[in-house]
Amino acid sequence: MAITLGDPRGIGPEITARALAQPLDADITVVGAEDQIASLTAERRVPVGTWGLGTGDSTPDRNRAIRAGRIAGNAVEAAVKLALNGEVDAIVTAPAHKHTLHLAGFPYPGHTEWLAHLAGDVDVAMMLAAEPSPEDTGGHPLRVVLVTTHVPFRDVTALLTI
Repeated sequence: MAITLGDPRGIGPEITARALAQPLDADITVVGAEDQIASLTAERRVPVGTWGLGTGDSTPDRNRAIRAGRIAGNAVEAAVKLALNGEVDAIVTAPAHKHTLHLAGFPYPGHTEWLAHLAGDVDVAMMLAAEPSPEDTGGHPLRVVLVTTHVPFRDVTALLTI
């Protein structure tokens, strides 16, 4: 499984480190800034640049934002290449700030549309899934496919058809 760290200024590196501290029954490849993946427990590390600027983003520096977007975007694209080449069976993406991705030249409204494009412009749908709670003995898994994504609520009715 390839795990991208997301925005190097955000929570992605931290939540990835916490997840990797738990026992996982998978071979893990982490993809992200070289200095952020160096200390992570993983079978393989794929660097896509160096961050070197610490965490957080208290200053609205456009160049830092573009650099963060470029690292996050390059990580997603590297993980997809690993999957398409059969080197990993799955991809997990940590959060990435869409604005910085756009600034860095990745124009997609979200990961779903971006992954569809990278996989050859295939038809996709985002599905959210949850198992029933242990108390719900007769329950069924919940699976919801979104009809619209990344659009203002006021535009939803114009996008729906029978």
